[in-house]
Amino acid sequence: MSATDDDIADLSERLEQKAVEVGARDPVTTKARFSDEVELFRIVQTDGDGPGDMGDELGVGVRFPDSGVYVDWNVDAWPDDERLSGPHVSEYDSIDDANTVAQGEIEELEISAGDGTMIPMPEDAQLLYPDEGQAGAAAQDLGMGDAAHAHELDGETWYMPGESHDAFIAAVSTEGEELDACVESVLEDNPDYSESRAYAICNAQMESKADDDAVDQKAEFGVGDPVRWTWDGEPVHGRVAEVRPEQATVSGNTITGDEDEPVYVIDEYDDRVGMLRRENVAKPESSLNESRADLPERRETNYAADSEYDSLTTVVSESDFTPRELDALADDHPDLLMKCAGGEWLSAADPARPVIYKADIPDKYLAERDADFFVPNDGMADAARKVEEWEDEHGDDVAGGASDGEGARRRAQIIEHHDRGEPLAIEYWEEIANFHSRHRAQDSHELDAEHEGTPWEDAGYVSDHNWGSDAGLEQAERVMDVVEDVEQEAAVTLEGAVATEQRVAPDAITEADTNKVDLEALEGELSEAVEADDFYIYGKASIEQWDADDPPTYIQMDALEGALDRFMDSEHSPGIISRHHQDIPVGTPVREFEFESDTTLEIDGDTYEFEAGDTATSHVEDADGDGRPELWLAANIGNDTEMGKKTRILSAQGDLNGFSVTVHRNEDEMTSEGRMVTECDLHAVTIGTDEQIKNKGSEYDVASFKGPVRRVKDVISGLLG
Repeated sequence: MSATDDDIADLSERLEQKAVEVGARDPVTTKARFSDEVELFRIVQTDGDGPGDMGDELGVGVRFPDSGVYVDWNVDAWPDDERLSGPHVSEYDSIDDANTVAQGEIEELEISAGDGTMIPMPEDAQLLYPDEGQAGAAAQDLGMGDAAHAHELDGETWYMPGESHDAFIAAVSTEGEELDACVESVLEDNPDYSESRAYAICNAQMESKADDDAVDQKAEFGVGDPVRWTWDGEPVHGRVAEVRPEQATVSGNTITGDEDEPVYVIDEYDDRVGMLRRENVAKPESSLNESRADLPERRETNYAADSEYDSLTTVVSESDFTPRELDALADDHPDLLMKCAGGEWLSAADPARPVIYKADIPDKYLAERDADFFVPNDGMADAARKVEEWEDEHGDDVAGGASDGEGARRRAQIIEHHDRGEPLAIEYWEEIANFHSRHRAQDSHELDAEHEGTPWEDAGYVSDHNWGSDAGLEQAERVMDVVEDVEQEAAVTLEGAVATEQRVAPDAITEADTNKVDLEALEGELSEAVEADDFYIYGKASIEQWDADDPPTYIQMDALEGALDRFMDSEHSPGIISRHHQDIPVGTPVREFEFESDTTLEIDGDTYEFEAGDTATSHVEDADGDGRPELWLAANIGNDTEMGKKTRILSAQGDLNGFSVTVHRNEDEMTSEGRMVTECDLHAVTIGTDEQIKNKGSEYDVASFKGPVRRVKDVISGLLG
C-alpha cells in the first residue's frame, strides 16, 4: 500500500508534536537526538558466580528510548543444565534488570560510522558536539590530537573530532582494521579462545602501544641517547636501551618514577673495560642528565662479556683469608688494601682491580642443603635496593648512614651477592641476625608515625632496610639455626676452655632419632651437672664499647645496671637466659650465689680466684682495669627442659661460653661517633659460642653445680688427643 498525501501530512504532524515533547526545534533534530538515546551494550562474565566461564560474552542488547531493553542471549555460554533450547531475545525494563539474570559486567558497545567501520568511542562521547572544545577532548581520547572540525546541520554548527571528516574516518578505520587483524591473528594461534577474549587481548595491546607512544612523546631522551647519573658522588654514564612508562624492573629491582614520569633502562658504560654492560640499570628521568662522554655505540661488539672482568678481579676466600682479616688489613694498611661496598676491597696499587671475597661454606653445613641456602634472598635484595631508590630520589635527605658506613656496605654486599648468586660468609649471617635481634628489641625497625610518607628520613627504618629488613632476619635465623645445630653435632677443637673429665661429642648428647638428652651416656661430672638442683654460670655479659650497629651504638653500663632491677624482679615480664636469639628460656638471671668450694674461673683470658663462701653478684664493674666497665652476670641454668639439659652439658665442657644481651633503648643521644644509650630495659641474655655472640669480650665460666667440682684447666684439643 502506497502512502497518500494525507498519510504523509499526518506523519509530519506527529513528528512535529514529538519534537515539541522532547524540546527539539524541528523533526530532523528530533530524530538525531532521539537516536542518540539508543544504547548498545553486552554482558560479559567477570567472576565465578555467573553462569559462564570467565570472559564469556553472555549476551548483547539494546536499550531503545521509548520501548525498553532487549537482550539477545548467547545460549552457548550457559551450562547444559541451564541452557535455553534455542535462540532467545528477552525484554526488560532496564539494563540492570537484564544483568540480574547473567550476574556479569555491562560493557558499552561501539557504534557504526555509517560505512561499516566500528568506531571505538570514549565514555560519554558523541560523533557531533555543540562545543568545539568538547570535540577536541574527544579527539584526544581517540588518539587524534586535540583538533576538531565543523559541520553545518539544519542551520546550526556542530563539531566532529579530528582535523577533517576524512581524517576522522581514516583514524578510526585504521584502528578498527588493526583491531580486527589482531583478533583474527589471536584466534588463529589460539583456536580455543572465544572471540570476546581475543578482543580483550587485542584492546589491551593497542592501549599499551598507545601508552608507549605517549611516553615516547613525553620522554626527554630516546633509545641510544647518552645519559649521565650519579652513584656514590661519582658520575656514571650509559646509553638508553628502552623507555618505559613510570616504572622498569632490572635484575629484580623495580624503579618507579613520579606520575607520568618515564623510566629508562640503560646500558651502563664500564670504564674499566671500555665497554657497555647490557640493560643493567634503570633510572627515572629526573635523575638523568645528558652525557657528553665519548661512549661506544650500542653495537653487539661493544658489550662486555664476563670474561672481560676476569683479568680485573682478584678472588679470595675463607681458605685464604676471612672477611674480618681483610677488613683488619684494610684498616691497618690502607696503602695495600681499601674497603669498598659489596663485600669487596680494592688494591691500593691498582684501584681498578677489585678483591672479591667468595665464601667457602664448610662442607659440614652443606650436608643437607646446597649453597643457595646461604645466598641472600629476593626479599633482602628488594629491601636493600629500596634504600638505593631513596638515595637516587632524595640524596642527602636519606637518614641513618645510608650512603656510607657499615650499613651501606652491608646493603651493597646483600645486593651484589644476591645478583651474583653467591653465598654470604657465615660470619656475615651472624652479624645480620644479631643486628636485627638488637634493633627489634629496641623497636627501631618500625617506621615512626612522624615519617609516614617520608620513610627515608627515619634512620632506624633505613638501617633496617640496609640489612635486609624482615627477610634478612628470617633468613639469618634459619642460617644460624643450621650453624648451631651442626656445631652441636660435631666435635670441635676449643682452646683455653674449661673442661670436665668426661667430654661427650655434641652429636652423642641426644638419643638416636630424638632431641632428648641421652642421660645413660653421661658419667661423673656431666651426669652430676644435669641432675644438680642448681647450675650457676658467671661472667661478662657486656662491655662498655662501640658496636657495629648502623649508626654505631654505645650502651652505657650505668644504663644496664639501672635495668638490672627490672630484669631480675619484674612481676609480669622478668628477664630470661635464652638460646638461639629466639627467646627459648633455659635459665634465669640471679642477683648472687655463693661458692661452695674454692674455685678458679677463666673468663676472657683472665683468671679469677674465689674461696668457699665468696659471693658472685650481678653488677657493673671494671674488673679487668682496662677503663671500660663490664656488666657481670650470674645465672642459674635449669634442667627441666631438654634444651636446658643440653645447655648445662655444653657449658660444662666449654662448647657454650659467651653472652649476648637484648635491650630496649629508652633514652639516647646522638654524638659525633654514633648513638649513646643512657637508659634502657634489659630483656634477655642469650648464650652461645664465641662464633655466635656479638658482644666482644663477653665470656662466662661454669662456677658451680651443687657440690665441689674438680675442674681441669687445659686445652681441649690436648685433652682429647
